[in-house]
Amino acid sequence: MSQIVCVIVNSEDAARLASVVADRNGSLKHIQRARIVLASSERLTVLEVARRTGASRPAVWRWQARYAAEGVEGLLRDKTRP
Repeated sequence: MSQIVCVIVNSEDAARLASVVADRNGSLKHIQRARIVLASSERLTVLEVARRTGASRPAVWRWQARYAAEGVEGLLRDKTRP
């Protein structure tokens, strides 16, 4: 059974995520995270989002959950090692 996770992205966040994707000097991991959230907002299955972005399904779930909890700032923040 396909899993669809509906991520609701407001217009302000969508514009910010699009600018992250368009930034040629940006970090590739931030660009991939932004692409995952933008693709998820199109009501695609997790598998289709993973295929489009080149990420694994667990990575798609991770970034969907992080965006839902913390917004765009959560996607752009990297955890530091202890």
